[in-house]
Amino acid sequence: MTEKVPDPAIVYERNASSGEIDAALPLPKIGRWLVVKEQLPIAGQMTLRWNIYATTGELLGEVRWCPRWRKYAFVPSNYTWFEEECLNDIARFLLSVKSRRRDSEKEKP
Repeated sequence: MTEKVPDPAIVYERNASSGEIDAALPLPKIGRWLVVKEQLPIAGQMTLRWNIYATTGELLGEVRWCPRWRKYAFVPSNYTWFEEECLNDIARFLLSVKSRRRDSEKEKP
């Protein structure tokens, strides 16, 4: 029996308990092969974090704040390989996060 995906152009999150596709939770794509999911905040942490997944569901890495560099960086999972298209997609996502952070800092009084 094949599982019916509501829209094959969108990657959907799977329900953790049942493994079924949750059509109410589409994950935004950041390229042809990658999707991103914002992580829940950790108590006391001020910066955001995102997981980067392949469209097939494998966790490829995490985007998180690097205090030493004072910017967001991509931290790949162990034993992951990337080609130039995926790396460019990740770099574009990092630039968009950087510009959103800069814009939110400008709005503060």
